[in-house]
Amino acid sequence: MNLESTDEVSAADIFSQAEFKKNLFVVGERGVGKKTSLSLFKGQHRGGKGVKVASMDEKIGQIAFAQIINDPKATVIITSSQGQVVKIPISSIPSRSRTAKGVILMRFSDKTDKVVSATFI
Repeated sequence: MNLESTDEVSAADIFSQAEFKKNLFVVGERGVGKKTSLSLFKGQHRGGKGVKVASMDEKIGQIAFAQIINDPKATVIITSSQGQVVKIPISSIPSRSRTAKGVILMRFSDKTDKVVSATFI
């Protein structure tokens, strides 16, 4: 990949043409997340710069977790640095465009808390 000096890769994945019907789940440090159809992402070739999935600002923070959703009936468990945990069915998270910020999935009682991990079950 041909990245700028200020660019960072948060996650990378390879998927086949058949998987374009699946969704990508992304959540930022501030608890804002979304699911987005893989069909909204263009393919990359040698020398490409990648595809932006979210604008990282104060509302979202850095990308904490990103993964392709293989089971639309799955549940995501999101954990914060101070031990707060939420469990959300993937089906209840609205689909958003590639450029949309997302929806609040986790609220924090402490402003310094942030999302540190997530997993599907």
